[in-house]
Amino acid sequence: MELHERDLYCLARILQGYHYMDGDMFGCCQYCLYHEKCDKAAEQGKTYFTETVSRKLQEITGVYLGINTCNLKEKLLMNSFQSTNKCGNMQ
Repeated sequence: MELHERDLYCLARILQGYHYMDGDMFGCCQYCLYHEKCDKAAEQGKTYFTETVSRKLQEITGVYLGINTCNLKEKLLMNSFQSTNKCGNMQ
């Protein structure tokens, strides 16, 4: 699994939104080079690029980025300095 140019661009916009839009991670999506393609894909039932990027990052790093908050503290500790347990496929 690798991150492509579009993935990195998406991550940069997420970080930009977080840093400059009062913590609104997706606040800069409206400025994104891929905004129209992302919205069009979502309208067709595909996932937003942000979801794809989150899934790829989780697979690469093992850091939980899913939406399931059940046992969240346990999931957040995966691959942290407090744990040597590596499990990148947590649901």
